[in-house]
Amino acid sequence: MDYNINTFLMGQEEPIGEDRVVRPFRTIHSIYSQGYAVCAKTKLIKPKYKNLKPEIIERLQGNGTDIYSSEEIVEFAFTGDTAIGFIKSELVRKAKILFMELTFMGPNEPRPINNHIHLDDVYDNMDAFEQNDLLVFYHFARRYSTSLIVNTIQEKFPQKLRNKIFLALDGRDSHCF
Repeated sequence: MDYNINTFLMGQEEPIGEDRVVRPFRTIHSIYSQGYAVCAKTKLIKPKYKNLKPEIIERLQGNGTDIYSSEEIVEFAFTGDTAIGFIKSELVRKAKILFMELTFMGPNEPRPINNHIHLDDVYDNMDAFEQNDLLVFYHFARRYSTSLIVNTIQEKFPQKLRNKIFLALDGRDSHCF
């Protein structure tokens, strides 16, 4: 398998395929860190042309009328190890799928802990996840059992947010709500 390892600086992007790019976003950790988002560029017919008959659309195109607008969809974003500050990124907020570490969840643990995310950080920023379709939480501290993780999230978050959550439990049983 051939592959390339690339270095990305903030503001740069790397094309993957014809209609996708990878973009970095800033994260917060004990060393310089960044997350990555995969964005797809799509062409959509402009709303004012949507209900026209195909032959009219063909005529407009033949006359040089631009009937399309382009839109970018953030398919997914991956945070890596980070504190919650990454949530300010528009790429993260718009990501259909957000892969996000969630290391700590104990009630008496101070925040931030070594620049990792605590469950209360997610709770305090629930509104930031409104546009995400799926939240994949991973990187739980090994001291938490699967049942403790599942039950704590079940108790802490409203159903609307729980419906978006998938737990990737590091070789333990994964869980959807």
